[in-house]
This record gives sequence, structure tokens and C-alpha cells, in this order.
Amino acid sequence: MKATIALALTLEASMMFSGCDAEADTLAGNVEVLHQGTYINSGVYTSKTLRVFEDQESYKAALLSYTNDDAQLIDFTTHKVVLVDIGQKNTGGYSVNVTDTESEEGYLKVTAVTSVPGKGCMVTSALTNPYVFVSINTTQDILFTETLKIEDCE
Repeated sequence: MKATIALALTLEASMMFSGCDAEADTLAGNVEVLHQGTYINSGVYTSKTLRVFEDQESYKAALLSYTNDDAQLIDFTTHKVVLVDIGQKNTGGYSVNVTDTESEEGYLKVTAVTSVPGKGCMVTSALTNPYVFVSINTTQDILFTETLKIEDCE
């Protein structure tokens, strides 16, 4: 029993510190997670941000503030890069993911889900700034929708 709990805590900690979650990196074949994290490389925390990048240079420049990862080469004739940043949080336990895309007339609806710790959740006592960069196979304009998910820890 103790070994199982220790393994679960080790896996939880490794996912938390790596900034990645256990969800698949590809959503419905047209969304790929490029970069995801909980802490900002620059140490300068941000406000909530939703951005669409349509060229390699602006994507690469923005990425430098978030991580030491190299910018991936994106074909911007067929793809766009989206940044969803939920801003500074006073504790751990927060995350953000792109969970759905839906083509509408003339635009692509992108759904981002922000998960927040609920009552009774154990969280780290550290400033965090969860974000995700995704590549989306689309040339349509993008409309964001957001959903809040409160984690049940009781």
C-alpha cells in the first residue's frame, strides 16, 4: 500500500514539475500540443492571455518568455499557433488545456478548459502561471470559448 501511494505521488510530482499532463498530445487530428507548463521561464508572471500566431517569428518571440524549448517549425500556410495563458495563480493545482475544436461558418471555435483546485485539494504553495501553446490545422479565424472545471478533491 505504501509503495503504491509513493509511486502515485512520484508520478503526480513528475507530471507537475514537467508541466505536462497525461492527456494525449493530439486532439481530433487537428490540434497538437507544442509546449505546456506551469512556471514561466522569464520569471515575469502574466495576465490572462489568448493569442493566435500566424507567423513563425511572432510565435518564437512569445515562446521565449515562457520556456527554453525550441520553437517547432510550423507550416503557417495551413496551421495557426494558439497560446492560452491563464495568468498568475497564488498556488499550484491550476492547469489549462485545449479540449475541443469545432468548425463553424467562417471560423473555428476553440474550447479551452481551465482546471482549478476545489475544496480540500492539496496544492503547492508557489506562484504558478499555467499555459499551453497548440498548433491547429486551420486557416479559419479562431473564436475562443472557455470552460471552468473545478477539481473535486473531497
